[in-house]
Amino acid sequence: MRSLNELTQILYEISIPMGANFDIQKMLRNVSLVTLRKLNATRFVTLELKKESNHIYYENIFSSPKSSSKCEDYIEFEHYLPKSSTVEEFDKFRQKLPIAISLKSGGGINVMELPDFGLLVLFRKKGCLQNEVIQSFLTITQKLSVACKSCQLHENLERLVEERTGALEERNSTLISERNKINNILEGTNAGTWD
Repeated sequence: MRSLNELTQILYEISIPMGANFDIQKMLRNVSLVTLRKLNATRFVTLELKKESNHIYYENIFSSPKSSSKCEDYIEFEHYLPKSSTVEEFDKFRQKLPIAISLKSGGGINVMELPDFGLLVLFRKKGCLQNEVIQSFLTITQKLSVACKSCQLHENLERLVEERTGALEERNSTLISERNKINNILEGTNAGTWD
């Protein structure tokens, strides 16, 4: 069991990289490096809840190390995710969070909700995290969720600005071209009347 001061220091260090970068991959990478080191975890996985028409599922958007989705522990973890694509099934699953899963290998998995975003999954070689660490970590998951959503909003805003800028540049070039045509016509007309 860690002291309150140690736990506060760990949570502080984990929270520092959040919001420091608007690139979600870089931000999650920085958070994962600190989290893996400070909590003696072997894998850090972020899953985003996706909703497409009538299909709901979790998509792996970040893994550290990158090969996490191919390991036996991750495959075992996937059996705990909802199989159905109904909202009710996902709500039942989310109400159980956070959950600790003991693995056949002796390791452990902690699954925590990133509110309104998805899941944070931490893998460890020797058992799950202690309950007081998980309860303290829930404030971090809320902040990480906000940071992830901010990164996505920033990315969408940048894409929208690029699209609008491209459309404006295209419109400006069309207007310049039309103005030049009109000027050429007027110059030809004026030149003909003075002759």
